[in-house]
Amino acid sequence: MTQHEVFEHRDKLPVDGLLLVLYYPDETGDNAEKLRLLVSLAAS
Repeated sequence: MTQHEVFEHRDKLPVDGLLLVLYYPDETGDNAEKLRLLVSLAAS
């Protein structure tokens, strides 16, 4: 699975001369649930 299969959205925000790039899925989609599971596993 690639990042393009998990993250449907991308925002680019300039921060102090750097470019912060945020990738995120739709809140209610299957990929959002997979990401929440991954985050919970990483936290434990």
